[in-house]
Amino acid sequence: MDAFRHAVVLAAQDLLEATDGLGHGNLLPRLLRNGQMSYYEWTDVPKEVRMATHSIVSMMGGHRSLGTRVRTTLDMAELIERGLPRSVAEHLRERLGLTDAELARCLGVSAKTLQRLAGRRAARLTPVQGDRLYRLARLAAMAEEAFEDLGRAREWLREPQRGLGGRVPLEVMRTEVGAREVEDLLGRIEYGVFS
Repeated sequence: MDAFRHAVVLAAQDLLEATDGLGHGNLLPRLLRNGQMSYYEWTDVPKEVRMATHSIVSMMGGHRSLGTRVRTTLDMAELIERGLPRSVAEHLRERLGLTDAELARCLGVSAKTLQRLAGRRAARLTPVQGDRLYRLARLAAMAEEAFEDLGRAREWLREPQRGLGGRVPLEVMRTEVGAREVEDLLGRIEYGVFS
């Protein structure tokens, strides 16, 4: 990424931080209108920055569920390092309609481990589990944005996808490499590229 695009990414992140993620809607028209950036350059800005941290935070249950205000991805990284509250996993499981077994596979733990976590009121996820939960929330938020409907996004995450070689997104996203493939496919769907 050249210096100009890098500066735009930083400016977008600053704008999202300053507006608690709510100012992203006016950024693209302003940059395009002023001739500072083409639409294709804008699509090079990382999806997570364009999407706004608040979409992911909302998918995870919001600030109440997280127990603190999260304005940036760096705030989220710090929270994941400290350990996400168990309730975040429960909220995401309910929001996505996941079974305990599906959530356990996404987190890379056994169903028994998940049950033990549920039994302890103040339990926190390990950084690895929290990172995997964040990955699931990020991709679920992207799917919701691409399909403009949480119900359709939930279905899509469970169905075999031709763009993933007939594999199911929930299974593919268990690794970072697989998650990138799911993210790429969602991007193609959102922008109308045959997938």
